Amino acid sequence: MKPPEVARAAVAGVQSPRVAIVVRGDRAALVERLHEALPDATLVALDANDGMDALHLALTAGRPWDLVLDVAAGNGAARRWPVLLHHLRRGGRLALRLPGEPGPVTSSVAQVHEAQAAGTEPPTPGRDLRDNPDRDLAALAASAADLAITDGWLAATNAVDALAKVPEADADAFLRARPEAGRTLTTVPHLRFTSRCVLRSSAPVRLPHEIDAPAVSVREYDDVTCLGRQAAYGAGFVLPETYRHPFKRRLRNVAFAEWAPRFVREPPPATARLEGPAYLLDSYVRGHFGHALTDQVGHLWGWRVALDRHPDLRALVFTKPGTGLATWELDLLAAGGVDADRVVVAHEPTAVDTLVASSPLFGMPAYVHPTIATTYAEVGTRLAGRATADGPSPRRLFCSRRPGKRSCHNATEVESLVAAHGFTVVFPEDHPLADQVRMVREADVVAGFAGSGMFQIAFAGGPKHVILVGSESYTASNEYLISSVVGHRLDLVLCRPDVPRTKRRFDNRSYQSDFTYEDAREGVFLREALASL
Repeated sequence: MKPPEVARAAVAGVQSPRVAIVVRGDRAALVERLHEALPDATLVALDANDGMDALHLALTAGRPWDLVLDVAAGNGAARRWPVLLHHLRRGGRLALRLPGEPGPVTSSVAQVHEAQAAGTEPPTPGRDLRDNPDRDLAALAASAADLAITDGWLAATNAVDALAKVPEADADAFLRARPEAGRTLTTVPHLRFTSRCVLRSSAPVRLPHEIDAPAVSVREYDDVTCLGRQAAYGAGFVLPETYRHPFKRRLRNVAFAEWAPRFVREPPPATARLEGPAYLLDSYVRGHFGHALTDQVGHLWGWRVALDRHPDLRALVFTKPGTGLATWELDLLAAGGVDADRVVVAHEPTAVDTLVASSPLFGMPAYVHPTIATTYAEVGTRLAGRATADGPSPRRLFCSRRPGKRSCHNATEVESLVAAHGFTVVFPEDHPLADQVRMVREADVVAGFAGSGMFQIAFAGGPKHVILVGSESYTASNEYLISSVVGHRLDLVLCRPDVPRTKRRFDNRSYQSDFTYEDAREGVFLREALASL
């Protein structure tokens, strides 16, 4: 069958259908014939030569689609057809003309048929332990109804409503292409800068001296739904601010059912509603001190922009039913300019009339934007001004860590060593947040075990000498990125973990492993650093 005939049959009975035509190069004559065959349709021609990123962006901006007609053929057809299928509304039709070498397409269709015959369970929200290919195949099997190859065409009906992920790098372009979804309020440009951190370590480390900070924006969206865990979506798309690591190749958030590399399954409609403008200050890891001081603080920069636009603005966060925010969380938000009476705590999926959200200035381990130095300074000054402790703070401060994840087996040995060099050992969690910040700001040297108990160095008010004791398998670069904009001198004391690192890109067992401080090994470096004070 010829393309006009295929298109006419696919949208029979659909009034004013929206049709995307995927071509390769200039196919003006074909588009004209399709206009004649579908006079009441909205036709949009897209060039497969532009690449999948551009095709995905254009299809996301043009949703919903009743038909995607792919006549581009080429070697990429087998990779392309699942993406095109997920872009259709539920009940929409896909028609893809087979390429000259149809083997990869027919093989992919056979895999889907096998998964459907086996009754493979589709993904659900939460953590799915299947590998990406297996989970994606299960989702595709659930989506691809009436999947068949006939007369030189692949045909299928989409059976599932999916949401398209909008990557952070494409978010502003997406809103320009789809202005009814929202708008960009302000943008801070990309900046490549040299780390201000003066770094030494007891063993080689791979930390970037030059840091690429991406462009970041504050954006406003209309009629969206927030799920908690930082997740939010609009009509047919997932907000880029949903993702804690917004520049990873595959974006993930367990609040959604992960459906494909570029898609999630659309959740049921929200049962709660928040009227008026709201600012998304939720966190992927809710209530965690370290994530609040890094991830959440990384979004505070857009609050003032949003508040100037919406004087009645409220900050939206989520907690479990029956729980609220801890005192330290409210103190942190207040120091960022968000007063407690403006904080709305939600416990279930919530529809929002107008949602303002910001790109993160802090994206561990990939980057930090130097603009965050202003946020650090403002938050630190306000917190220190609210300190309740009287009397002088120690000039040499050691922030210890109680047993748990990434514990030092012989922590008391380290504590005794630093105490002999004039350090006062404290457990930060025993003190109000404001007092923690005051101690850090008044100390000359801040040392401690790596992790969230050291993140207060962001609010130090200026460069400090920082000494960090941790496992060589703990590859989080939080303290280094903070030091890169504040200008700390950072001495890293790297110890052997119980679970050695493997060749895997990320090994969580090793990453969370306990460790032992060896005085004859990394202790040489630590004692030298202490003696030089």
